[in-house]
Amino acid sequence: MSDPSARPRHHFDEALLLDFAAGSLPETLSILVATHLSLCPACRVKVADAEAVGGALLEALEPEALAPDALDRVLARLDAEPPGEGTPEQRGEGGLPRPLRAYLGDDLEALDWQPLAPGVDKVPLTPLSRAPWRPAEEVCLVHLLPGAVAPHHTHAGIEATVIVQGGLADDSGNYELGDACIVDASVTHAPIGLPGEPCLCLVYVEAPLLPVGDNHVASI
Repeated sequence: MSDPSARPRHHFDEALLLDFAAGSLPETLSILVATHLSLCPACRVKVADAEAVGGALLEALEPEALAPDALDRVLARLDAEPPGEGTPEQRGEGGLPRPLRAYLGDDLEALDWQPLAPGVDKVPLTPLSRAPWRPAEEVCLVHLLPGAVAPHHTHAGIEATVIVQGGLADDSGNYELGDACIVDASVTHAPIGLPGEPCLCLVYVEAPLLPVGDNHVASI
């Protein structure tokens, strides 16, 4: 296990953070970035700086008419907005960061967990905004018991992950509280839950996962 004071060690790239600050990410990816930000003071500072620069630029522009869905997008962003610098995220009774509580509440045991593999279960999220997600996209909270192994798989699109409790490992290393990563079709892996408390991770997939070998991989 890594030193908790050094976490998170893995972050989303700056381009994704800038897109979040500009409000140009879809709701699916915004959930993951907001969750990472709620657990990562360093990235909160980067986003706050980008928003400050963007605000200054907007002040110099002539006003334009709002898009028809502008209100829905703002409301969805407010639901997922992370706390600002200097206000560390406070978890609810369910142990989830605030952006996720907007989607799942606090009672993890009351959620409709769906089995993926022995010791591995998921709960899909549904949109808060009125705009539906693209048919192939999915965002899930995944639960892995220590030592449980997710089915061996590769990817038809990107897969983004944020750890919200415990940790997991694959061939690229260990990922613990707050860590974020994105993989694509070049990566084949079978993540395993690290020893200690069960792992909870928020996972976005652009397209259904592709099984490798004899595994059957559920759609997440």
